[in-house]
Amino acid sequence: MGIGRFAYTPIIAIMEQQAGLSVLTAGWVASANYLGYFIGSIIPLILGRRISAPLLFRLGIIATIVSFACLPLSVSPWVWSFWRLISGIASAFTLIATSKIILVKLREKGAMQHSGWIFSGIGIGIVISALVVDLLAVNWQQIWWLLAIICVILSLPTWRVSEAKAPPLESVLRLSHFPVSVILITLGYSCSGFGYITSATFLPILLGSGESANTLSWLIVGLAVIPSTVLWSQIAERFGVMASLVSATLIQASSVILPVIIANELSLYLSALLFGLSFMGVVTLTLQAVSKVAGDTTSFIALCTIGYSIGQVLGPVVTNFLAEHVHLSLGAVTLGHFDLGLITAFVMTLIGALCYALSQPKLIGANTQ
Repeated sequence: MGIGRFAYTPIIAIMEQQAGLSVLTAGWVASANYLGYFIGSIIPLILGRRISAPLLFRLGIIATIVSFACLPLSVSPWVWSFWRLISGIASAFTLIATSKIILVKLREKGAMQHSGWIFSGIGIGIVISALVVDLLAVNWQQIWWLLAIICVILSLPTWRVSEAKAPPLESVLRLSHFPVSVILITLGYSCSGFGYITSATFLPILLGSGESANTLSWLIVGLAVIPSTVLWSQIAERFGVMASLVSATLIQASSVILPVIIANELSLYLSALLFGLSFMGVVTLTLQAVSKVAGDTTSFIALCTIGYSIGQVLGPVVTNFLAEHVHLSLGAVTLGHFDLGLITAFVMTLIGALCYALSQPKLIGANTQ
């Protein structure tokens, strides 16, 4: 999932040079992936008990591999967008199925603190994609194909894991009501998705089109993600899930606003570090929080994923609109091209932290394991 979801970002600069990918087209191709993530979140809710979590997991893995293998066969942006759409659907399938299969078992065994090890794999995928891009910068098509092969290799040991029996998926359409706490968590997760995607999309643009800068920034993000999920799970074990979730969200907010406060290359790399340390922590802890509130109800996890995907779709749209149509000056200070969008993402992320805090105030500062 880490490769399928995030490999496109460091490849953009190379595809701009070798495949004629424009900045505008790159944004549309990226948006197709976000839309796919949204669609992939809804499908399990519609199918409900008609599809099992292991089958959903396998479909996600297969679709990721196929999308990577087929994308470089064409030079059409429409075809690229289609396969990134498929990859986005696959990512949502994988996340929801993994949450159902693994998190439920960890909760039953009282071992939720180990969930971070599962999600650290996303950081490993980011690092792998960054290194492959750096090593094979001479040919954009070979990069996609090599990543597809790597995905095949990585998927082999997961095939038996996916055979594990898990309770059937549920349809959110059959639930009579949503707990207020789940609604607030979903709103918080949606706001976090808005802030996350703004950083993920525009950090490489702020660094410029240089391949080395993009690769280094994405490598920093991946290396930070790997220990972050384990670290946040351990912090949650000590200080409580919600207190840790609010803290991770505030750190993510700082990564968004830092390039606005300090406009230099070093601050952008520091922003990448803070971003990597926080955004997957938010994901891991949100899923833990939902699991505590709603038990093993997959529909609630899917609902949160839908909210996150809506934030991802809106983030780049709002930021691009503000960059193109709104220009502000605060006294002698003139805001940069994307500054207003980053400020908006910062505020949205703070609202997300507030929603998390309000969802379960009794859990703030308490150990909830």
